[in-house]
Amino acid sequence: MSEGGGMLDVNACCAVTSGHPLARALLGDSLHPGGLALTSRLAVNMGIGATSNVLDVGSGLGATPVHLAQSKGCSVTAVTLEREGVATGAGMASREGVGERVRFVEGDILETDVGAGTFDSIVTECVMSIFTDKPAATRRLVGLLGPHGRIGLTDVMVSGPLPPELSGVLATAGCVGGALSMQGYCDLLTREGMALEHVEDCRDVAEDFLSGISKKLVMAEIASGLGKLSIGEGLLSEGKRLLAKARDLAASGVLSYGMVVARKPM
Repeated sequence: MSEGGGMLDVNACCAVTSGHPLARALLGDSLHPGGLALTSRLAVNMGIGATSNVLDVGSGLGATPVHLAQSKGCSVTAVTLEREGVATGAGMASREGVGERVRFVEGDILETDVGAGTFDSIVTECVMSIFTDKPAATRRLVGLLGPHGRIGLTDVMVSGPLPPELSGVLATAGCVGGALSMQGYCDLLTREGMALEHVEDCRDVAEDFLSGISKKLVMAEIASGLGKLSIGEGLLSEGKRLLAKARDLAASGVLSYGMVVARKPM
């Protein structure tokens, strides 16, 4: 999930995080709230089908592109900065019988040539929030769409100030250091001429995600005590403290998750 020129530090954090044993234990292979169930909801709202040519921006370990190719029969180009993501994703696609329909590309989406104007669907899951220059990133993605193509994003939504320490951990461990409000994401798309088709507050996703993290932290603590997970006690304690803050913010509506789908008119 690590795209965006001028974002070397955040990109490095995201690339390292996806391979960290604690991150993998807490987030799973999809590495974003809502997992593949939310990916399926997004795909339905975008109208992705067997004839779709999809670009997955910041594909991580490859769970989303493989899932889309399997469940929808579409072709997917998956772009990630992570070399491990390319290798892991390609292996997964091969095992699941969709290797011919999923292409993995290692590179920065802002600089990598994947074919301007060739995609009818662009998926970004928990990625838009990490771009430093979001207007430039949005402009780039719109340019990769063909006529009437759609961009679908799911991402963290913030409607108020976050505590500095929580803001830091989100940027590092969750790759959402620059999360916007729902209106902020909508404005990014409409300013580039995109027409909004679906806007959804996925508050349930945020609450379920944080609840799941809480349960997995308990399991991670047990695994660490048994020597089956190599993480420090200090990291676990800090994680639990910051999770409590995040759950309070989610309960108050400051921290949430959302979905936006927009279509290119021409």
